[in-house]
Amino acid sequence: MAQTLTEHLAISKPWHFEKSIDIHASPAEVFAYVDDIHHTGFHMEKSSMPMMGGKMQVEILSRNTRGLGASYRWTGGVLGMPIDFSETVVNWVKGKERVWRTIGDPKIIIMGHYEMGFSLTPIPSGTRLTFLHIL
Repeated sequence: MAQTLTEHLAISKPWHFEKSIDIHASPAEVFAYVDDIHHTGFHMEKSSMPMMGGKMQVEILSRNTRGLGASYRWTGGVLGMPIDFSETVVNWVKGKERVWRTIGDPKIIIMGHYEMGFSLTPIPSGTRLTFLHIL
């Protein structure tokens, strides 16, 4: 039997954080929303407590804004320290999952390279959305 994204990443990358939430909407509706970089990165695009008053701007580097190979560059700062990193989508299954990782030489305050992703599972009440952060 094939491994789920969560199972694969848990085995291949032992340092990870996972959080699931059940949403009362179809997998197609949830995917359409979370597959948009401005929705998954919204917390970085505005000044907030998690950003310690800083904020980031996103630049689309690829022709495609979604799907395999979509690439983005985030620039900005937190507490007067510059942040500059790029990401690319390395796994994308329409309606089911997306995984992206840093590329190049990320200039991030707390961590270096990372991989993030989400997967969707249909449930009787709608969709279970699972986010993963892999270091």
